[in-house]
Amino acid sequence: TIAIVVRSIGLGAFAVATMVWVAGFGSAFFAVGSGLLLPTLQAMATKTVDDSMRGGVLGVYQSTTSLAVIISTAVSGLLFGIGPHIPYIAAFVVSALSIIPALMLARHYGREPQTADA
Repeated sequence: TIAIVVRSIGLGAFAVATMVWVAGFGSAFFAVGSGLLLPTLQAMATKTVDDSMRGGVLGVYQSTTSLAVIISTAVSGLLFGIGPHIPYIAAFVVSALSIIPALMLARHYGREPQTADA
């Protein structure tokens, strides 16, 4: 959940950036948030299934991640046509909203989700 918040702060900074230092601030937060979030998601995807299914689950995980990148790139291009800050605003909103299911999962499992190396 913390990783999503940190990543969202970075996206929010991109959305309001009018100066280079604000974009640099956003880049730092986005990078740290992504560095915490992405390995954790991959570990969660593979550690919740039997050993015999891990390869298949990892393949599906990587495929859906690639598909999400393709779709989000196309949507961002369309949104950029409306205004240069719109893709970042949309990304911030989607990222911030993803905190809700993360908190629901943490509550369901009774604790804050662990990082990949924990």
